[in-house]
Amino acid sequence: MIRTLSRGLVALIGLLGASAATAQDVAEDWDFVERNRAVSASIAYDSGLAVAVRCDGQNLETYIVGLPVPQEQGDQRTIRYAFGDLPMRDSTWQASADGLALFADLPAPLARRFRAGGDLQLVAAGRDGEPSRRYVITLPPSPAAVNRVLAACGRPADDQRDTLRISETSADAAVQGGEAARWASHPRPTYPDRAVMNGISGMAVLSCLTQDDGRLKDCQVEVERPGGADFGRAALRAARDARLQRRSQGESRPGDGLVTFTIRFNIPGR
Repeated sequence: MIRTLSRGLVALIGLLGASAATAQDVAEDWDFVERNRAVSASIAYDSGLAVAVRCDGQNLETYIVGLPVPQEQGDQRTIRYAFGDLPMRDSTWQASADGLALFADLPAPLARRFRAGGDLQLVAAGRDGEPSRRYVITLPPSPAAVNRVLAACGRPADDQRDTLRISETSADAAVQGGEAARWASHPRPTYPDRAVMNGISGMAVLSCLTQDDGRLKDCQVEVERPGGADFGRAALRAARDARLQRRSQGESRPGDGLVTFTIRFNIPGR
């Protein structure tokens, strides 16, 4: 999985470095690039940071590139971020093999927030044991460029779920209204045949509306990695039989809102 992400990073760097002949200035300060089947909207800063939204023709990814790589880093990294003066929040991002790029688990909602512009605060662990570093970058509004990338991957320019969801899910448990929700019946996916045949591990992030009996409805795949291994489809099938339970007596019903959760597919020994 991480090797696939690393190849995506190479492609992203290529798009960021595209010549003027291939880059189109759809927005004042964002670069829109279309090359082969891939399109991206990106902006780079003198600090070495870059933000991008990219569609490879099927899969959407929202990236932050250039944060310090900690001495000990795995497949996932936790950073803190906030828009404007809102409170900082912890979020978990998928890291590329070299750690230079971080990939959002909810790329479409975050892309729609990025396109609105404004100050983005980031706090990330320093390099080689150094203290955490804080960054503040200003995102110029970019509805045209980001919308074109969303459209290339079949994602809506506006989604009413954005008013229900939180910006990031940080664990494999379901998250409902910003709090962990308990499963009455866990989603139990079947490993996709295509992935088994090719020895591929991966993951899928789903968001689902909830019903009063705890069952899930209108589930959609927010992201799957790597693409083309059927992890998204397998996760959707597993969600059909999953069910949430009330957190405790007297609290709101499971049917209030939207949940997000991650299903991971790991081949033993890999």
